[in-house]
Amino acid sequence: MARLDLNNHLLNQEIGNSKVIEIYRDGKFIGKYTLEKPEAITELEVSKVINSGSKYFVPAYQRGYRWTKKQVEDLLDDIWNWEENARYSLQPIVINQLEDGRIELVDGQQRLTTIYIILKASGLDNIKYQIEYKTRKGTAEFLKSSLGDESKSSENIDWFYMHQCYTTAQSYFENHNQDQWLDKLLDRERGAFFIQYQILKEVDSRKVEQIFTGLNAGKIPLTNSELVKALILRENNFKNETYHNEFVEIAQEWDRIEKRLQEPNFWAWLGQNLSNDSPHIDLILDAVADLIKQEKNYNLEKKVFQELYSYNVINKYFHERDNIGIVSTFWKKVKQCFMTFEDWYSDNEIYHLVGYLLNAQKVDIKSLYQQYLEHDFLDFKTLIKKINFDELSLESTDLRKGLLLFNIVTCINTKSKFRFDDYVEGKYDVEHISPHSRFDKIQNLKERVEWINSIRDANLPIFSSLAFECVEKIAGDDEKFIDFYNSVIRLTESKTWDRDNINRLGNLCLLDAETNRGYGNKPFPLKVKAIVKIDMKQSRYLLPTTKNAFLKYYSDLNVNNLTWDESDAEAYENVIKNTMFDYFRWEETEDEK
Repeated sequence: MARLDLNNHLLNQEIGNSKVIEIYRDGKFIGKYTLEKPEAITELEVSKVINSGSKYFVPAYQRGYRWTKKQVEDLLDDIWNWEENARYSLQPIVINQLEDGRIELVDGQQRLTTIYIILKASGLDNIKYQIEYKTRKGTAEFLKSSLGDESKSSENIDWFYMHQCYTTAQSYFENHNQDQWLDKLLDRERGAFFIQYQILKEVDSRKVEQIFTGLNAGKIPLTNSELVKALILRENNFKNETYHNEFVEIAQEWDRIEKRLQEPNFWAWLGQNLSNDSPHIDLILDAVADLIKQEKNYNLEKKVFQELYSYNVINKYFHERDNIGIVSTFWKKVKQCFMTFEDWYSDNEIYHLVGYLLNAQKVDIKSLYQQYLEHDFLDFKTLIKKINFDELSLESTDLRKGLLLFNIVTCINTKSKFRFDDYVEGKYDVEHISPHSRFDKIQNLKERVEWINSIRDANLPIFSSLAFECVEKIAGDDEKFIDFYNSVIRLTESKTWDRDNINRLGNLCLLDAETNRGYGNKPFPLKVKAIVKIDMKQSRYLLPTTKNAFLKYYSDLNVNNLTWDESDAEAYENVIKNTMFDYFRWEETEDEK
């Protein structure tokens, strides 16, 4: 008996004389196949695929195209570096010959699509095979003519990844000889090849969806969403005259949900990690799976839910009842969950309160959704934990949350939209408005020279009395530098400012890491100048209350922009407390109790 290992791509030497082949992946037995026909398992050179004119068809149960830039570069490098006296074996492909002449790709569509895109990027014109996707109308034409069109690639997530693959390959060929790369790939004697397995119905009676799931059982696993999609988009789930319409509708809605969830601010608002590159619809499926598990009182072993949680729950749910109609019932649950999130996102007040709950209080979105379903009306404001702003200072554990909440309520009151994606990516932290650093924080010569030059280059009249002729000499002498530093402080720090109270709430704000590094230990007027410059250029996200504080928006009418003094700090602090009291009425609630 011969053996085919789908990981190592090696055929047992007995294959030529054997009638039966066992298929394995990662040592796990996948299936046993009889070679009734010699063409069931063949070696298929890439050069033959290119010239075949085959029309490959990717069915709905398949995962979408998701190759990353690194995966594309790894494949390009593998072929570039492979020894010419050896043959390069690509991932096996499993096909099912359809009656209309098309070839259904049961396994291997990611690699076959990637090869097509790389060939297009190389400028090769005579590519005769095509790939079409059931749930991606127009993909065959996009692959043929629009891979370089960035605007068109934004129409769906598959095309985005295809476009990224295309530009990655183009960049690669700028640094590598593409003709030499193509020679290695397409050489008829030593070129790359696929091991192609053709499903024979008289030998393997399983449905192609079952074969697909079995083949993927030992790979870098399919995600929950990819398995669930394969589970619901099966033809036997749609046995009425509206089959085609329902099928297409679910596929299109699936894509719309994924595309919406891929929007950085939407995803960050939901409290999710922006670096997460798995399908984002997994979040919705997990939420629905939680509901189903509770509704059905599933009491399965914990290990069942450690991996592929939503798929395991939903798969059990589907198998407990007649499939006809179950897809519509399940899909309504998915849409209800997603549309609830969209409704929250579009409501200015709920958007900000939910965003704070998920990002600051670290409430789980799935538990919040369940809580919402359990109540006729859920007042999100009551879920915000009380913060005592009278006790906030730099040492307070709630300080960061308090400053963030001040921004959130400010955005609610001004009907502006807080940017959760910018907030997460900018790594905002608590910073002093009036500098807290002293001269001993600016120690080495380079830092001192840069600090003095920044004062000089500010061209502010307040610094006209300072001597800048011998910057290196001042910076290199401790006594002279301390004198210069103190002169700057005297000019820019109010005499009413209490240095011992510099860590008070009225001198603190949230600032992104890049801006903070940019102005470092500079005096207040240079900080203001940097803030104004960023605001004018819109070069990064300034939190609204941080900008307002530096621009003295909260201070009395008789203000100056050269110092931050006690009156500024007190006014800023009062606005924070009054804003929180007016919105939450926490003190009143406590009194009523």
